[in-house]
Amino acid sequence: MFWGMMISQGSIGAWLLKFFYPKIPFLLTIQEGDREWERNRFWWRLILKEADYVTAISAFLLEKVRKMGYLGKAVVVPNGVDIQKFQNPNLKSRNSKIIITVGRLVYKNGVDILEKALAIVKNKFPDVQLRIVSDAPHEEIPRHLWGADIFVRPSRSEGLGTAFLEAMAAGLPIIGTRVGGIPDFLKDGETGLFAKVDDSKDLAEKIELLFSDEALRQRLIKNGRRLIEEKYQWSQIALKMKNIFTELCAS
Repeated sequence: MFWGMMISQGSIGAWLLKFFYPKIPFLLTIQEGDREWERNRFWWRLILKEADYVTAISAFLLEKVRKMGYLGKAVVVPNGVDIQKFQNPNLKSRNSKIIITVGRLVYKNGVDILEKALAIVKNKFPDVQLRIVSDAPHEEIPRHLWGADIFVRPSRSEGLGTAFLEAMAAGLPIIGTRVGGIPDFLKDGETGLFAKVDDSKDLAEKIELLFSDEALRQRLIKNGRRLIEEKYQWSQIALKMKNIFTELCAS
């Protein structure tokens, strides 16, 4: 079988080879949720026309595939989390007020909105701190998360938001926005809190709420951790992909 990721050399190569080997199945996996779609609209339509099966990491991306005209088999298979790697070995009550955000310093991640919200929160909680982790090796991320109290990323767009899942696995309550694939796992008041896009005042209010309401904070932590265990473990994701490979190769 052929397996391509996004509009990559591998995907374009599989598209070309399908003309010579039409019976070999072609699986296309969709991972990105920002301007990749607009820049490569021509290639998206061509490659989707030859794909036999599509997996997308979120319902948001699966909908994009359908809007591009793809009518074949397609399912959501999210990215996963190594729970053992991210589980906090020293989880206990904390008196600190440390906000963490993890991700590239790009417009879509809304760090500028978070910094404006921080200035507002400082009026009520002068000891609040913000830690921005943008260039650490992935193996260092769990340690950074364990030293924080809240994970916040006011995204403007998001294919899924794996950094949120890792924060939940590490025992942090999360605050995000209702964009892209985030609603797949963030249920407001249950597994996290939603803030309005590009609204630093609303984001500040949500941060202050988590600093003030320990019962809410603990509920979000508990529910978030349970969700990761039930739906986002890599072993579960691998099994889904194995079943898809088996189905395609058998056909």
